[in-house]
Amino acid sequence: MTAGTIETPTQPVVDEPLHFSGKVTVLIGPLTYSSAVLFSNVVRDYGFGTLAGTGGAARIRQSGGVQSVDLPNTGLVLSYPRFVVDPPSGSRGPTYLQPDYSR
Repeated sequence: MTAGTIETPTQPVVDEPLHFSGKVTVLIGPLTYSSAVLFSNVVRDYGFGTLAGTGGAARIRQSGGVQSVDLPNTGLVLSYPRFVVDPPSGSRGPTYLQPDYSR
Protein backbone atom coordinates (compact mmCIF):
# COMPACT_ATOMS: atom_id res chain seq x y z
CA MET A 1 0.00 0.00 0.00
CA THR A 2 1.23 3.48 -0.83
CA ALA A 3 0.69 6.27 1.69
CA GLY A 4 0.91 9.96 0.97
CA THR A 5 -0.75 13.34 1.07
CA ILE A 6 -1.16 16.16 -1.42
CA GLU A 7 1.21 18.83 -0.14
CA THR A 8 0.52 21.56 -2.70
CA PRO A 9 -3.14 21.85 -3.71
CA THR A 10 -3.83 23.98 -6.77
CA GLN A 11 -5.49 27.25 -5.81
CA PRO A 12 -8.42 28.45 -7.96
CA VAL A 13 -7.90 31.37 -10.34
CA VAL A 14 -9.56 34.40 -8.74
CA ASP A 15 -10.61 36.18 -11.93
CA GLU A 16 -11.64 33.12 -13.98
CA PRO A 17 -14.05 34.46 -16.65
CA LEU A 18 -16.06 31.20 -16.74
CA HIS A 19 -16.49 31.03 -12.95
CA PHE A 20 -19.94 29.71 -11.98
CA SER A 21 -21.30 31.23 -8.79
CA GLY A 22 -24.74 29.58 -8.75
CA LYS A 23 -26.01 26.81 -6.49
CA VAL A 24 -24.55 23.34 -7.17
CA THR A 25 -26.32 20.10 -6.27
CA VAL A 26 -24.81 16.73 -7.17
CA LEU A 27 -27.22 13.82 -7.55
CA ILE A 28 -25.93 10.52 -6.09
CA GLY A 29 -27.48 7.07 -6.04
CA PRO A 30 -26.87 3.32 -6.35
CA LEU A 31 -24.98 3.80 -9.64
CA THR A 32 -22.58 6.41 -8.22
CA TYR A 33 -19.18 4.74 -8.43
CA SER A 34 -15.42 5.33 -8.54
CA SER A 35 -14.57 8.81 -9.89
CA ALA A 36 -18.13 9.99 -9.23
CA VAL A 37 -17.63 9.16 -5.53
CA LEU A 38 -14.32 11.06 -5.50
CA PHE A 39 -16.02 14.04 -7.17
CA SER A 40 -18.90 13.93 -4.66
CA ASN A 41 -16.44 13.88 -1.76
CA VAL A 42 -14.64 16.96 -3.14
CA VAL A 43 -17.91 18.85 -3.71
CA ARG A 44 -19.02 18.19 -0.14
CA ASP A 45 -15.70 18.59 1.68
CA TYR A 46 -14.71 21.85 -0.05
CA GLY A 47 -18.22 23.29 0.16
CA PHE A 48 -18.69 23.61 -3.61
CA GLY A 49 -22.23 22.26 -3.33
CA THR A 50 -24.50 19.73 -1.69
CA LEU A 51 -25.33 16.10 -2.39
CA ALA A 52 -28.88 14.91 -3.01
CA GLY A 53 -30.41 11.53 -3.80
CA THR A 54 -30.02 8.06 -2.33
CA GLY A 55 -27.08 7.10 -0.14
CA GLY A 56 -25.74 3.90 1.33
CA ALA A 57 -24.60 2.32 -1.94
CA ALA A 58 -20.95 3.40 -2.44
CA ARG A 59 -18.10 3.55 0.04
CA ILE A 60 -16.61 7.03 0.56
CA ARG A 61 -13.11 5.53 0.43
CA GLN A 62 -12.08 4.31 -3.02
CA SER A 63 -9.25 1.94 -3.92
CA GLY A 64 -7.31 1.23 -7.06
CA GLY A 65 -4.19 -0.11 -8.68
CA VAL A 66 -4.98 -3.76 -7.99
CA GLN A 67 -1.95 -5.98 -7.44
CA SER A 68 -1.91 -9.77 -7.31
CA VAL A 69 0.39 -12.38 -5.84
CA ASP A 70 0.31 -16.14 -6.32
CA LEU A 71 0.35 -18.01 -3.02
CA PRO A 72 2.88 -20.81 -3.55
CA ASN A 73 1.47 -23.44 -1.17
CA THR A 74 -2.15 -23.23 -2.28
CA GLY A 75 -1.93 -21.89 -5.81
CA LEU A 76 -4.55 -19.29 -4.91
CA VAL A 77 -4.19 -15.77 -6.25
CA LEU A 78 -4.44 -12.96 -3.70
CA SER A 79 -5.51 -9.59 -5.14
CA TYR A 80 -5.38 -6.35 -3.16
CA PRO A 81 -5.48 -2.60 -3.84
CA ARG A 82 -2.23 -0.65 -4.18
CA PHE A 83 -3.81 2.49 -2.76
CA VAL A 84 -6.93 3.75 -0.96
CA VAL A 85 -8.16 7.30 -1.52
CA ASP A 86 -9.77 8.98 1.50
CA PRO A 87 -12.05 12.03 1.13
CA PRO A 88 -10.25 15.42 1.27
CA SER A 89 -11.49 15.90 4.85
CA GLY A 90 -9.61 12.75 5.87
CA SER A 91 -12.80 11.42 7.43
CA ARG A 92 -13.38 7.67 7.28
CA GLY A 93 -17.01 7.88 8.32
CA PRO A 94 -19.73 7.41 7.53
CA THR A 95 -18.68 4.30 5.64
CA TYR A 96 -21.07 4.93 2.75
CA LEU A 97 -21.65 8.09 0.72
CA GLN A 98 -24.73 9.85 2.10
CA PRO A 99 -26.67 12.78 0.63
CA ASP A 100 -27.15 16.07 2.43
CA TYR A 101 -30.74 15.85 1.18
CA SER A 102 -32.61 12.63 0.49
CA ARG A 103 -35.76 12.11 -1.50
